[in-house]
Amino acid sequence: MDEYSIWVLEYALSPVHPVSGVYYGEHNKGTMKLPFSFVLIKGRDGVALVDVGYPTDFGGEIAQSIGVTNWTSPETVLAQCGVRPDEVTHIFLTHAHFDHIGGLRYFPAARIFIQQKELDSWTSLLSKGPRFRSLLTGLNPADVICLVRANIEGRLELIDGFRENVLPNIDLHPAHDTHTAGSQYVVVRGPGGSDPNSCCQATSFIPTRTC
Repeated sequence: MDEYSIWVLEYALSPVHPVSGVYYGEHNKGTMKLPFSFVLIKGRDGVALVDVGYPTDFGGEIAQSIGVTNWTSPETVLAQCGVRPDEVTHIFLTHAHFDHIGGLRYFPAARIFIQQKELDSWTSLLSKGPRFRSLLTGLNPADVICLVRANIEGRLELIDGFRENVLPNIDLHPAHDTHTAGSQYVVVRGPGGSDPNSCCQATSFIPTRTC
């Protein structure tokens, strides 16, 4: 039986984030608290993260520009769950925005999983020159270099669509042409692979509202 404990770990907070920046068409609706988080999945076959947050350099500059506060390093956040960065075995990247991929440098031993289409789309945009830099909003080019380095080290796995059992009862599903060109989401199936107890980790955590 494959059992996992799943932790949603908040590492920063935007206390007055515009509602229109989260919900399409919700203009002039004020602000909301928006947590920044990644997900820890602990099981007997490995310790996995869904996304990895961001460091304080490039990511910190963007975060400050949009009022993000209370940033906490991955080492500190994971320590509260009894995990060291060098114990992380798998990283599932939902997409390549700075706040989801920037913390890769903290996990030099982990295998990294990202959709082939996601990496291809960003490298294509990077090749288009300064005139098209606005299309790179949310991307730190240094993070792409980090992926290339992981590939040289044999730690990067490019996924083409659906991948079943990257760890027992953990699947990767494509969500292409949604939040980004090559987004994906992670499904953790229940004991024995049953669907009723599944947990889905999507591309960006958005708190639900009461309408």
